[in-house]
Amino acid sequence: MTTAADGAFSFNQVLKGDYNLVATKDGFTVTTAVTLTDANISLEQAMVLYQILTVKGGAGSGHYAKDAAVTITADKPKAGARFTNWTAPDGVTLADAKAQETTFTMPGNAVEISANYESIPEIYTITYAPNGADVVGAMVADTFTEGVAQDLQTNAFTRDCYSFVGWKIEGDAAKTVYADKASFTAVADTTLYA
Repeated sequence: MTTAADGAFSFNQVLKGDYNLVATKDGFTVTTAVTLTDANISLEQAMVLYQILTVKGGAGSGHYAKDAAVTITADKPKAGARFTNWTAPDGVTLADAKAQETTFTMPGNAVEISANYESIPEIYTITYAPNGADVVGAMVADTFTEGVAQDLQTNAFTRDCYSFVGWKIEGDAAKTVYADKASFTAVADTTLYA
């Protein structure tokens, strides 16, 4: 057998009979049974072509025939992260792109699919505190998701002879004052003083 650079091959003086045709490429071997009954034979119908699947961030990489049902599974997320979805190229339709384990039908070309992960946002406590011994009232703390703007509560504290002007963070060099129901983005547990 003679093999050309493009992968085509031809036989020279092969006797009729049953043979196993073995083709190897990129470390993957395909064996196909072939019966030679004529001087000229086309092996295209006898060969099953396999395509390479590369799964990044998950399991399922390998060699698959066109139209094969393929299952891929995302790796366990690292501490503080969670799986979000799969990214697949055009022409590949995943059964559920948001499931950690999903399936698809292998196309007739090599495919690379990636599992995507994101950091799990922290949850912070926003505590509302009176500012002075003679302040009356109480407020329940809020929980804010890291990086997500949320509205502060309306002040429920009262103090004789004073009007509420806003919330402030002790030690804030910028001396920012937040109004009732102002939008606030938490980056840590925070105490706001009336």
